[in-house]
Amino acid sequence: MASYVCPWWAAPFTINLPLRRLVHDPQKIVGPYVQPGMTVLEVGCGPGYFSIPMAAMVGDQGKVVAVDLQPQMLEMLRRRAEKAGVI
Repeated sequence: MASYVCPWWAAPFTINLPLRRLVHDPQKIVGPYVQPGMTVLEVGCGPGYFSIPMAAMVGDQGKVVAVDLQPQMLEMLRRRAEKAGVI
């Protein structure tokens, strides 16, 4: 894996910090553009910092397609999405 790729094991300590929501609130950033029923593509989703809130925004009739290079990030996203009840 290239050295410029975020290590998957560091994501919970660097990307998914609750404090991050004070600066990067997914609802404020993508909320105006994501509507119920939409299909949304997130490239480089990591552990799902934006994917999970977007899944809630699109609702049961919509879909979020999350893509990442690292299978471990996608697995982390899957577990977090199940816990959040969006899949």
